[in-house]
Amino acid sequence: MIRRVLAVGAGPEQLHPIRMAKAMGLQVAAVDRDPGAPGFALADIWRPIDVADEAAVIAFAREVGVDAALPAPIGRFLTTVAAVNAALGLRGVQPAAAAACADKRLAHDILSAAGVPVAAQIAIDDPAQLPEAVAKVGAPCVVKPAFGSGSRGVALCATTDQALALAPSGHVALGESWLVEAALQGTEYGVDAAIYADVFTGLLVREKVMTPPPDRQELTYIHPPRAPQATTVAVLNVVEAAARAIGLTDCLINADVMVDAAGRASLIEISGRAPGNNITTRIYPAIYGSDLIGAALTALGEGGPLAHPGEGRPVVFAFLPTPAGRVVSVGALPKTPGLLDIEVRMAVGDRLAPLRTGTDAMARGWLMTTGGDSHEALANAQAALAALEIEIERV
Repeated sequence: MIRRVLAVGAGPEQLHPIRMAKAMGLQVAAVDRDPGAPGFALADIWRPIDVADEAAVIAFAREVGVDAALPAPIGRFLTTVAAVNAALGLRGVQPAAAAACADKRLAHDILSAAGVPVAAQIAIDDPAQLPEAVAKVGAPCVVKPAFGSGSRGVALCATTDQALALAPSGHVALGESWLVEAALQGTEYGVDAAIYADVFTGLLVREKVMTPPPDRQELTYIHPPRAPQATTVAVLNVVEAAARAIGLTDCLINADVMVDAAGRASLIEISGRAPGNNITTRIYPAIYGSDLIGAALTALGEGGPLAHPGEGRPVVFAFLPTPAGRVVSVGALPKTPGLLDIEVRMAVGDRLAPLRTGTDAMARGWLMTTGGDSHEALANAQAALAALEIEIERV
C-alpha cells in the first residue's frame, strides 16, 4: 500500500502529479533545488535539494519514509528516481534502465544489440569531430545532444553542408556530447505506454506533424493516427521490444517511433517516465476521460498491471503556428465545430522567437478539437486555426 510518495522535482511539470497524488489521499514529500518551486506549496513535506544529488535525495526519502516515487515528467534525472527506488527497495524504474533512458548513446548500443530497429549513430565529444562523423553517416542526418529530452538542440540536416555548418554556429556546444544519426524517413509517432507487473500496456499512439527542417518540433498530435491498424501494432511492438531490452519495470513509458513508407517501424527515443504536461493534463483526459498519473499510482499501489482505459475518442492537439515577430493584435477566440479547448498565451507587445522548441510552442498557445474520426478532428483544428486572428509584425 502507498501512503507517501516522493516528488523528484517540484517545478511546473510536477504540479499535476503532485495534485493528483493529494487528490488520491496520498502524502507528498518533494525535493527541488529551487526553494521557490511551486510544488512545495502543495507538498506535505519539502526540502530544497538539487535533484542531481542522488545521495541527498535518497537520504531525504529514507528520512521521511516514502513508499513510491511519484510518476512525473522528468528527463536526465530519471536516474535519481531510479537511485531512490534501488536504495529503498521500491517498485519502479531501476538504475541500469534509467541510465539507458538518460544517455542516448547507451540506449542505442543496448537496442542495437537486442535487434530493435534504430538509426545508425556516431557519438562525438568535440565540434571538431563533426565532419568525420557526418562523412561516415551521410546526409540527410540528425545532429542532437546525447543527453536531454524533447526537441532541445535537435537539427535535421538535409545536406552535408548543413550539418557541417552546425559546428561553427555553436549549435554543437563545446564540452557536451553529441550524436550524429542517419535521418529516419517516414511519419513520426509519439507513444505513451506503461509496463507494470511485467505487463506492457499501449495507451496512446499519436501521429505527429512536425515543423519543417532543420528543426524537429511537434506542431500537431493526431489520435488515433490516420494510418492502418497494422501501423499502430508495429509501433507498439517496437516500443515494447525496446522497453524490455532496456529493462524498464513498473513505470510509464514515453517514446518516439518513425514508420517508413513500407510500414517498417524504428525507434527514435524511449524513456521510463510520464509524458509532458500537455499529454498528461490535456490530451489523455480529453481522449479517455481519466487521469494517467492516477492510473499509474493505482498500478503501483495494487502491484498489478495498468488497465487500458478503453476506446476513447478522436482528438487533435495543435500548437498555434504563429510566425516569429512582435504581436500587434490578438482577436477573439474562435467558436468553431469540435473545439474542445483553446489557450492563446500571446499578448500584444510580446516578441516571439522562431518556432523551434517546445518552449517556443508553449509561448504561443494551443487548441484541441474532436470529431467523428481523426480526419474530421484535424479538419476542425485547421478551421479553428484559420479563424484565429493574430497580427504579427516581422522584426
